[in-house]
Amino acid sequence: MIIRRANEYEISHLYQWSLSLTEELSVGYMKSNAHMTNEMISKVLSNGGYYLIAQHGWEVMGWILLGYDQNFYQNKPVGFLYELYVFPPYRKNGVGKYLMKEAMDQLKYAGMNSVQLNVFAGNSAKRLYEKLGFKDVTTLMEKEL
Repeated sequence: MIIRRANEYEISHLYQWSLSLTEELSVGYMKSNAHMTNEMISKVLSNGGYYLIAQHGWEVMGWILLGYDQNFYQNKPVGFLYELYVFPPYRKNGVGKYLMKEAMDQLKYAGMNSVQLNVFAGNSAKRLYEKLGFKDVTTLMEKEL
């Protein structure tokens, strides 16, 4: 397995995959929305963010979208992990862990002192994030009216 930056051709495919996986990534909270997905990814990429892909042979095993943001509560720059996805046949083999570690190493090398991510309630990836040292900072709560 190698982890490397995605090229332009791959980025267009990652965008399409992200769009089709919106419901899975949000554990059913969000519906697929091309405009919203395009806006988020375009903003991240235009602000210096990029995709890393995990690849075995010619197969893409998964990806992570990383970039830079501002910690709203502490008013300081922060690395941000926007999206992590591993295709089902490659799960439970360390692919997500390797992608996360490589992304965090690259953010540290870029001068970031901390990294943040959002995870939806019920997303099993939260266990991976906790094993890698991520801690809960806030809890967003919602009630339908």
